[in-house]
Amino acid sequence: MSTFQFIVVPLALIVALSEMISWSRGGGRIRFLKSIVWLAFAGAVYKPNLVQTIATLAGIGRGTDLLLYGLTLFTLLSTFHFLDRLEMHRRDLTLLIRELAIQHPRWPVSQAQSSIEPQRVTIP
Repeated sequence: MSTFQFIVVPLALIVALSEMISWSRGGGRIRFLKSIVWLAFAGAVYKPNLVQTIATLAGIGRGTDLLLYGLTLFTLLSTFHFLDRLEMHRRDLTLLIRELAIQHPRWPVSQAQSSIEPQRVTIP
């Protein structure tokens, strides 16, 4: 075992174990997926030929290509996921602002008020 493997594999296993403990205490699906990724990383560092073997079984020539395809797919999925979340938050914020504008109008409603300046409203 090389020095790099001697240092990185235990660290990756510790992180994977901490993610699993967090998941078992109700951490959600993302904790479980993170622990699987850390375990796969530790396995790939411990047995570098494992990635080549998986690539060969999948019909991909090299292990490096398999990692590149996997990271590209992960990047695209993450980007689309975060764009969807950003759009969801934008819609929620728009609805919240509309509701606040309806509940606390800033401009006078009747013609009896001659002031053109907006009214200051404190939101409780």
